[in-house]
Amino acid sequence: MSDFKETAAHEEFPPLKQEQAYGDDELMVWDAVAEKRLMRKIDWRLIPFLSLLYLLSFLDRVDGLEADLNLTGNQYSICLVVFFVGYVITETPSNIALKKLKPSRWIPLIMFFWGITMTCMGLVHNFGGLLATRFCLGLAEGICFYLTMWYKRDEANFRISLFFSAATLAGAFGGLIAYGISFMKGVGGKGGWAWIFILEGLLTFAVALIAPWMIDDFPDESRFLTPSEKAFVVQRLAEDHGAAGEAPFAWSHLTAAVTDWRVWTYALIYIGVAEPLYSLALFVPTIISSLGHFTLPQAQLLSTPPYFLAFAFTLTSAVYSDRIKNRGYFNIFWMLLVMIGYAIQIGVNPKTSPGAAYCVNIGPVYKKATGMGIIVYFKKDAPRNFRGHSVGLGFAAMAVILSTVMTIANSRENARRDALYGNASSYQGDKDDKDPDAEQRRIAQNTAWGLDRMTEEQVTALGDRHPGFRYFP
Repeated sequence: MSDFKETAAHEEFPPLKQEQAYGDDELMVWDAVAEKRLMRKIDWRLIPFLSLLYLLSFLDRVDGLEADLNLTGNQYSICLVVFFVGYVITETPSNIALKKLKPSRWIPLIMFFWGITMTCMGLVHNFGGLLATRFCLGLAEGICFYLTMWYKRDEANFRISLFFSAATLAGAFGGLIAYGISFMKGVGGKGGWAWIFILEGLLTFAVALIAPWMIDDFPDESRFLTPSEKAFVVQRLAEDHGAAGEAPFAWSHLTAAVTDWRVWTYALIYIGVAEPLYSLALFVPTIISSLGHFTLPQAQLLSTPPYFLAFAFTLTSAVYSDRIKNRGYFNIFWMLLVMIGYAIQIGVNPKTSPGAAYCVNIGPVYKKATGMGIIVYFKKDAPRNFRGHSVGLGFAAMAVILSTVMTIANSRENARRDALYGNASSYQGDKDDKDPDAEQRRIAQNTAWGLDRMTEEQVTALGDRHPGFRYFP
């Protein structure tokens, strides 16, 4: 941060009044109760419909596909993995497109693409067709970024967890729903698994048709908020994100992200959490069926309880994580639990101790709120699955180590900035045309922080390098 004055600047400036928001023609006073009521209004508008979209993408538990398509060896696992290749390739471009094209256009578009692709999955006849459609399915992802444009950082985790928990509930009911649809086997000469894909795809397509009227764009363009509510939401986001506020897109921002060690570390943490999640969750019924003489419907039923527990623990963790403004502690705790679960799995023979093996299967599913993975469970490794469990243990250990590193690094960086620039609560946020003193306060603060020679766009583009920005450990 060579552009900044590396001297202590502790002068406090009167903060913008957080209880005031200016509409087009009026001054409205916001207290804590009114603010909470507004957040509930936004929650009910955004979360239910977005959760429905995500739930639709997880109702795809199938059986009989391998036999009908004559899949051999690891071909089924390869089809599962290739989805994430498309996902990784398009996640960043999808977020950029969402911002440029607006959510009310982009999200329905990727839903439409998802529905068509899912329906086509029910029409494939071989490994090549399934592989191609799974890859294309991964291209239609990306909603979390949208939610971060509506909520403050200490609010977003709970809302995103609600969104992802829809997948948890889908995991709980998906097996039962799939079992019911499987009785359509033979209708139209297709297997039960094909009808699961076809019906899910058609339902998603139908929902995509109404999505443009159900999805709002960003707060300042919202159709369901009043002018005063829009102004207040924008103001509170500016004060929260402030130092890492919104700036026009530039390729330099992408370059800065790619060369930032924190981005790569968080990516590795994400992979460390997600690999145990998906590699195990996708094969829970298969693993459970190897614990005893269970039919597939029985195994699907036994796979349900972990998802209910995952739903409860995900939301509880999110609430307290937002409350104390810390992510690392919770990630470390749950991934340590995952490590213990995998260690028990490796040491326990599921044939002689099926109850213990079943119980520890619950552990990794607690992290159902995130997701991308590598499939490492192979039929020839059953029932001990040493390879899959060992790889999962290694990834979980990586997540614990890197989460610890980031928690310590972020805490130290926050303390360093507090010592140099004063408490971040003095940050004034964006300028307010309705407040004649706001601009002068902002200029005075930028001068104290050594930013007076930078343009407004340059200051905003600093992002998390801004002296007023503080990380969540």
